[in-house]
Amino acid sequence: MAESAALRRRLTIELRRRRAEAKLTQRQVAQSLDWSPSKVIRIEQGTVRIGVTDLQALLRLYGVSDPEMIAELTAMARESKKLPFAEYREIFAAEALRYFQYEANASIIRQVTPLLVPGLLQLHCGNQPGEPGADDDHLHRYSFRSDANRGGRFSAKASTPSR
Repeated sequence: MAESAALRRRLTIELRRRRAEAKLTQRQVAQSLDWSPSKVIRIEQGTVRIGVTDLQALLRLYGVSDPEMIAELTAMARESKKLPFAEYREIFAAEALRYFQYEANASIIRQVTPLLVPGLLQLHCGNQPGEPGADDDHLHRYSFRSDANRGGRFSAKASTPSR
């Protein structure tokens, strides 16, 4: 049941691919099916769950006639409607629940976010609050920008905050 988010993602990717193969825009799909363009966008983004009837209408429009493919995509649509972590809906935001669903389906971690700031971005502003001699002058605002002319290196400019 935790696979519903992954199935919905696979289904939306497949629907976008099929629409592109049919050389149709989202607006053309919406006009052909007498839908609002936002409905097509929400379906393709996976923000709404697609019903079997809507899926079949899309597949007909995209020219998908392979019964096995239709059956597979229909099964994906049905399974993707199941709501894992539904018992936590009142506690967590929808985005957090979606994240939990993706985490439950993850079989490999491809990105790691370090907890340390790289040395290039570490700047010492003098005395920190609570240290002897600390005052409001220790506060500085730094603006970072990447300069493409210098090979993408970062430069920092310090300024004191306005009061």
